[in-house]
Amino acid sequence: MTKSEIEAAARVALVDEYGDLQTELAPFKAKQARLEALAKTIRSWYVDQAGDQAHTAAGLRYQAVLGAKGSTTTLADMPVIAKALGRKRFMLAVSITLKALQEFATPSQVTALAWKIPYTGSRDLLVTPLAQSEAKEQAA
Repeated sequence: MTKSEIEAAARVALVDEYGDLQTELAPFKAKQARLEALAKTIRSWYVDQAGDQAHTAAGLRYQAVLGAKGSTTTLADMPVIAKALGRKRFMLAVSITLKALQEFATPSQVTALAWKIPYTGSRDLLVTPLAQSEAKEQAA
């Protein structure tokens, strides 16, 4: 086999493996959403409890241990940071999101200050099974 034939065969195998895994995992999407909803509910039971301690919820077959809260870091107000860094260093460090721009600017300002770069985002990947006759043709 030539190098290009080996690469083509490897791609075919990889696409089929991806399709097999996607097909195998598809039934679990609804269960994953339910799992996340249950976790959110269990966490809500302890929202007012001490954050530096773990908490345990017991069922008949399982127990759920909710760990201590992680630490978060917040920044001082922007004017305080700007004063500490100086204007030049502050302007190099600061960034703004499109959402924030849309919240505070007029639509015409947003149009002038933000632009789309076409075809640079990620692509959706949709896998569909081939009919057996099509699969045989692809293999040939």
